[in-house]
Amino acid sequence: MALNNTVYAQKELLFFNRMEKVGSQSMSTLLIALSRINNFTPHRNAPVATKKITETLAEEKALAVELSSIDEASSYVEHANWINFTEHDLAKPIYMNLVRHPIEKIYTIKPIQLNNTVKAEQEVLFFNRLEKVGSQSLSQLIITLSIYNKFIPHRNAPYAIAPILQSPEEQKLVAEEISELGAGVSYVEHINWINFTTFNLPKPIYINLARHPIDKVVSAYYYIRHPAVYGYYVKNNNATLKEKEYFDISFNDCVKQSKIKECIFDSKNPYNADWRRFAMHFCGNAKICKEFNSHTAMQIAKRNIEQEYAVVGSWEDTNITLTVLEHYIPRFFRGATKLFYSDVEKFHKNATPHSNELDPEVEAKLKVQFAFEIELYNFYHHRITFTNTST
Repeated sequence: MALNNTVYAQKELLFFNRMEKVGSQSMSTLLIALSRINNFTPHRNAPVATKKITETLAEEKALAVELSSIDEASSYVEHANWINFTEHDLAKPIYMNLVRHPIEKIYTIKPIQLNNTVKAEQEVLFFNRLEKVGSQSLSQLIITLSIYNKFIPHRNAPYAIAPILQSPEEQKLVAEEISELGAGVSYVEHINWINFTTFNLPKPIYINLARHPIDKVVSAYYYIRHPAVYGYYVKNNNATLKEKEYFDISFNDCVKQSKIKECIFDSKNPYNADWRRFAMHFCGNAKICKEFNSHTAMQIAKRNIEQEYAVVGSWEDTNITLTVLEHYIPRFFRGATKLFYSDVEKFHKNATPHSNELDPEVEAKLKVQFAFEIELYNFYHHRITFTNTST
């Protein structure tokens, strides 16, 4: 009985902020049937064409006020995030929900339903690429494909130091710049996900690549120590010269010693020069997205991948990724597999030889520190594998 939070409710209102693909439709039908037996009034929100991922505080309050105006002995069902009624000085309802294993949740829908290309409102391919996932290789493939598939490839000018998050004004400028390019173009940039709809602009075709978060960080560790790369940073970004030990110490020893910030992987460490924040690119530019290994950032990223991205692939699954890109976005990726394998070396960019083998204690430590980042990776990986069954 100690787990029964019904006793904390301050109003006889059942608030079912239902999740998608967990059987919520069945529960909604059951509530309607039970209302006739148990004498309460069932309410349900009007369907929304495009549901926002998060609500503003004002929007939350408006919904909470609407619910509070409903008579006692009622139920209310809506696809909405949890709302703290107390924060708005309103009586707390009886909260309830349903959950389901996230992987099983994906498998309840048909693979073809995962193709978000149909949601695009402009013929623009937006590749907001992550670092150290092989994005340079895909960028080169897109440029080469543009010749055969008759589209125009665009790429942003490199920043000396790119901001981790962009302000709404900066996001709007980027979205407007992309939208002004016209139809039949691709755009590639190291940038977080941008919601074009927020700025009343047509939605592009979102794509990205991913990689196991730990492999990604290990790769970044050795990449920034490569003589050519380090020399570039010294010359162009005023990087300070390092002692020889900086280049000689292995990733395993660096993590064990935990002396320098790039080998300390806790959520309070703001360091991001190794691009450790895997979830951030999919989460967006809200402040919470910046937090490393954040459960909330991961959940927002999952939702964006599920509802916004046409394809999130990986060179770890080369054949699957190329196949899905060809079938889901043929306007830009027709013939991608054949072209890629016609000259693999041409599309194999920025590889820096290093050992990926982790000491057992280091691996165990990192799996805890990257727990939510890894969960997001597994979510995407199951999704792209399942997607391939429909192609």
